[in-house]
Amino acid sequence: DVGEWFEVYNGTAVDMNLVGLVVYDLGTNDFTVDTDLWVLAGEHLVFGASDDEAVNGGVAVDFAWPSFALGNDDDEIYLELDGDILDRVEWDGGVLWTDPTGASMSLDPSTYAASLNDDPAVWCEGVDAYGLGDLGTPGEANPVCCPDVDGDGYRDEACGGEDCDDTDAAVYPGVADVCDGIDNDCDADTDETVDIDGDGYAACDGDCDEDDALLNPGMDEVCDGVDNDCEPVTDEDGDVDGDGFSICDGDCDDAEPTVYPAAAEICDGLDNDCDAVLGTDEVDSDGDGVLLCAGDCDDEDATSYPGAPELCDEIDNDCDGTVDEDVEEDLDGDGFNACQGDCDDSRADTYPGAEELCDGVDNDCDGELIDDEGDDDNDGWFNCDDCNDSDSTLNLDDADGDGVTTCDGDCDDDDDTVYPGAEEICDGVDNNCDGFGDEDIDEDFDGFSSWECGGDDCDDSQAEIHPEAFENCEDGIDNDCDGNIDSDDGECEGFVVGDDDDTAADDDDCACDATGRGAPGAAATLLLLGLALTRRRR
Repeated sequence: DVGEWFEVYNGTAVDMNLVGLVVYDLGTNDFTVDTDLWVLAGEHLVFGASDDEAVNGGVAVDFAWPSFALGNDDDEIYLELDGDILDRVEWDGGVLWTDPTGASMSLDPSTYAASLNDDPAVWCEGVDAYGLGDLGTPGEANPVCCPDVDGDGYRDEACGGEDCDDTDAAVYPGVADVCDGIDNDCDADTDETVDIDGDGYAACDGDCDEDDALLNPGMDEVCDGVDNDCEPVTDEDGDVDGDGFSICDGDCDDAEPTVYPAAAEICDGLDNDCDAVLGTDEVDSDGDGVLLCAGDCDDEDATSYPGAPELCDEIDNDCDGTVDEDVEEDLDGDGFNACQGDCDDSRADTYPGAEELCDGVDNDCDGELIDDEGDDDNDGWFNCDDCNDSDSTLNLDDADGDGVTTCDGDCDDDDDTVYPGAEEICDGVDNNCDGFGDEDIDEDFDGFSSWECGGDDCDDSQAEIHPEAFENCEDGIDNDCDGNIDSDDGECEGFVVGDDDDTAADDDDCACDATGRGAPGAAATLLLLGLALTRRRR
């Protein structure tokens, strides 16, 4: 696309000639600078698709590439000179990297280093207009990254923006304040704090008239034709329960439609006719929930009411006119009836003196469960069987049928290939429950796992052999695991066995940047710091 460009920066104290610089991605795009191209010390240089500013979005390009393309999705740029990678930037199209429209991606100036600019967190969307209205700073110093994290169009005030809360898209300058306790419009005030009439209630507190201190949610309604408590119905007009009477008409309970003046008294414990007098039989003295008028045969005994269980107490507990009926019968055939102490006459394993079982039942009717019959973790196993009654994942279930329960150490009871002693296979799973998956084991501790389990290390027994190792050009070993050995490896081009009179201090073969990639001398600080991708034009 003709509007595409990227820029590099010379972080050294000397001018650099970029003739021979190879620019490429990991696909099919590449070009080589085939003419003298100087980037001065501490200066920027812009590469672009066209040097015609009229078609290139107004970008002044220092070098127009003959053929190249920057993809909006996953893509990358590599800078290579004399076989050494000076810098590279890889982006992912908006997953971790910013993916702006009409703006470039800009590197924060505090991270001008090849060891730092690989991190998407230090790149941000361009904010300064250039050319024909896009945003960015091609050929100039980048501004400090100031994000718009919540995407509301305003940048964080912590770095010079106006957004007082850049984590909330509903908070930014100019938005209407709402009653939520937040300074929505970033004016350092909230509407909730305004109490014009000084009655202790602001509009957001429910004050229906901020010009009258006698009208607010804390006032009591009186029969004056005014909505005193801001409900917003006046008592004169309100018949909440729909019984035809308001409070001002004498309704003593406007939430209960059976209560109003002249209503018939019914057995409900309420003053139905609003005469301030209850019937003598509308009481529940013993608190058993049944009124005298509802059939409580003894309102001084909470164990007596219609439907109550009969007890061995010589009392008509269920108010059916018969005392202790059925309690002398042995319903479960265990030799004991209720009056003989059977606390559950529907279970034959429950009676006085029965053996306590691990079943959560008071089998011997002594009023207590055995100490370990609880199920503290609610996993269905009582703690007399449960190996850990504080952890519901540890019990005697064997969900996957591999013969090992979680109590026996099965670390994944949903997978029958996982249990203590199982054979480890390269499947990304800790099959033998030892806390390590074989595919993650780094036996030589060089930071890379073996090829056998999907890793990158071609020899996991030697720590000096791994993908980021330097190729030893005369040991007959593929040190960097790239499939090339000694002279077949590009790193050994021009190497003569035994013929290196350089010292460690001036050996160009050993110059590295902070990322561990080869870099020749001063050119190591040439780095990518800004780029605009396809469809970046507004």
